[in-house]
Parts: sequence; C-alpha cells; structure tokens
Amino acid sequence: MALFGLGDLGNSIGAVAQALVNGDDVDLSPLNGDEEMLIGIEEAIEGLGATKAAKKAAKKKVIKAARKSGSRNIPRETTDLSDKALFEQRLSLLPKDAQQKLKKGQWQLVPFIYYGAKFISSQNHVDIFKSGDQTVIGLTNLVQGRMPAEDYFLATFVRVRTVSGLASQDESLLKTAQWTSPSVNVTNGEWVMGQESTNYIDKSAASVFDHANRTDLESGIYRLPTPKMFYPQREVKVEFDFAGVPDLGANTFSAIRVDIIGVKTKKA
Repeated sequence: MALFGLGDLGNSIGAVAQALVNGDDVDLSPLNGDEEMLIGIEEAIEGLGATKAAKKAAKKKVIKAARKSGSRNIPRETTDLSDKALFEQRLSLLPKDAQQKLKKGQWQLVPFIYYGAKFISSQNHVDIFKSGDQTVIGLTNLVQGRMPAEDYFLATFVRVRTVSGLASQDESLLKTAQWTSPSVNVTNGEWVMGQESTNYIDKSAASVFDHANRTDLESGIYRLPTPKMFYPQREVKVEFDFAGVPDLGANTFSAIRVDIIGVKTKKA
C-alpha cells in the first residue's frame, strides 16, 4: 500500500479514485470538504471497473475525509443547477480525449431521455433494458440494453409510468399507450438502477415514484439525490420487483415505461 498526497496524483479526481480503489492511502485533508471534488471522487469510484468491496472501502475513506472537515456526509450540490452545469462539474470523470472534444467544441451537451417499455402482466419482476433489445420507437432507444459508443450520459431524473387494460401483449400497443401514474403494485415494490455490476441506486423502495398526494411534482418522477454518470458501451440496469400482480380481469394486460432523463454528449 502506497501513501500519496494529492499533488502526487496530479490533483486528478480520476487518479485519486483509482488509488483509493487500489487500497492506497491518499491524504484527502487538503480538500477541506471541497464539495465538487468529494462528489467527483465518489462518482469516479462508481465508474471504475473494480469489485464492490474495493469500491465500498474506497468510499469509506472519502466519507471519513468529509466528516473530518466538519460534514456528516459527502456534501451534495444544490438542485438549482441546470443539467448541463451538473455535467460540466463532472468533466473530470471523463477520459481526457472526451474532455478535450467538449472543450474544443467537437462535442456538445444536449438534453436527452433513454427509455424502455415492457409488459408486466402476471409478472413480479421486470428488467427494463435487456441484451436482446433492439431500438423500436415507443419501446426503447437502447440497442442491446447498452449505452451507445461515445455517449456519456448524466442522469438527473427517473420517471416511471404504467398503463393497464390493454387488449393483448402486442408490443405495437405500447407505441400509442396512454401512460399514467405508476400503479400501486409498482410503487409498493422495489427498484434498482446501475450499469453492469455497479449499482447507482441499490435495491430500495419504489415509493419514491408515488406523488399521489402532491401537486408540485410531475407524476411518477424522481430526482436523483446525486446525478449519475452512465458510460459508453456498458449495459444499463433498471429492474423492478413488484408488490404482487394486479387483478385486471380476463384478457387485459399492463405495462411499465421508464425514462432516464438527463444530458449527454453529442458530436457537434
């Protein structure tokens, strides 16, 4: 195990995250609770190809440094920043060539939604994005359930909606479905989101999508406490476990649609 100062690592968020995941001892005290750096290091750790145990141990060191600076937890940014500004805060999470393309104007940042729709009748579990999926308007815009090449995507919101009373499980019906607030069996269940083996949202209550008693929030939408970076050519994981299957009667079917909302890179 090596001992590093931030200067030894070029003050690079990516290098600091990698050293922590490697089990090296990094002196984080010079950050003095710097919000942007701590958030960046935490998310850079999530994006690395390492074991869950290594990432967990690395994050503990970041949390310890935050607490020493007087914070109980890693500080989070305020929610009044635009998605583009939130992405720009995290440019250090991208490879240097991607950073340069953005700085030189070869790439730009654009609002975007990745989505997937699946039938859920007579099921207690669904994977929204699967390796066999092909892009079909109204069904999904992810090929093989993977992020496209060169697409770096920062997710800021997730929206869940459902539809019931469909006459069959013909996927063409989903293209024109009238999606509404998520059904009770969905919001009373659990969900998980991430990329491949990394969970950005550990399995937790799907009640975050239930706004039945509020008028200030869009139906079925959930703002991520911390925006999450999705990386190119990695599988996207969004799964739901339902709290029972609703009795819709004979020959009626239901479906779910999930929108991951944020901003992504695009060639200028």
